[in-house]
Amino acid sequence: MKLNRAALGVLLGLLAPYGATEHKLSNSLPLESRTNTGLKYLYFKNVQCGEDGHWHIDIINRGIIQSSIEYIFWLEDVEGDPLNGHSSSVHINAKSRQRAHLPFPCETAFTSLRYHFQLSP
Repeated sequence: MKLNRAALGVLLGLLAPYGATEHKLSNSLPLESRTNTGLKYLYFKNVQCGEDGHWHIDIINRGIIQSSIEYIFWLEDVEGDPLNGHSSSVHINAKSRQRAHLPFPCETAFTSLRYHFQLSP
């Protein structure tokens, strides 16, 4: 009997709770989720308004190698043109995090900020 890949995936998914294929399933499926930075193993989280009245974030490296990252946060007007931007870079060791301070006041909704992350050369 021939099974196509979709049927095999469903079958493995049904058997996984019983432990019969759990090891094989975990080795065959990508377990890393998409990141909010667009960079593999690099995330930002813990967005908080600091005591200084400005936004702070944690940049996290879940990878096993150190990374140098450049980032920019900015505001846009109604036409999509940049109004105010802040760029910086950070060097993060493997399996660690660094706190970043943004110059945007907490009165500015964090969700209104645009951002871009990239690896430094």
